Amino acid sequence: MSRQLYPSGASGTEIDLRSEFEQMMSGSAGEIPKQQKLVFRQMRRDANDELLECSCVSILTKEADTEDQCPFCFGERYYWNESFVYGYVMHVGSKGGYTNKRVNMQPGVISAYDKVFYLRYSETITYDDKIIELKLDSEGKPVVPYRRKMIFRPETIMEMRSDYGRIEFIAVYVNENNGIRVK
Repeated sequence: MSRQLYPSGASGTEIDLRSEFEQMMSGSAGEIPKQQKLVFRQMRRDANDELLECSCVSILTKEADTEDQCPFCFGERYYWNESFVYGYVMHVGSKGGYTNKRVNMQPGVISAYDKVFYLRYSETITYDDKIIELKLDSEGKPVVPYRRKMIFRPETIMEMRSDYGRIEFIAVYVNENNGIRVK
């Protein structure tokens, strides 16, 4: 595997982490791609960076219509756009990870299904957005027509920074207990 090197100043040359991440995601001459296709639901915002509330939201209760009733937001309460992104998905254990930072659990054996999505440095994600996993076939390809499997709200978003403080990749921690399983 050829490593992308770049000058780092006093120490000579170092590995370019963005390039290494890209090679892991997309593959290279000696590496199989690790990425999988995801759907990114990005909430729309106005000029003041406020979420754009859907027309279905009640003036009195401030609640949105249910998923079956609103053809615009599908119960999200805000307008959104969806696009495909590629990421690397990994389960994290119940003992570690940033997903558990706000959870109080009783002592004993627990089974927690937490995940981390690794995304490219150029993705812009907020705590209001959603990551949607697609149903995959046995070879890891999305089932066509595309079908949603699970909708996740970010629990923790970490910009993984390194050289000169630049973002190398983004880690988004989610908790399956807070996810929405699609039928």
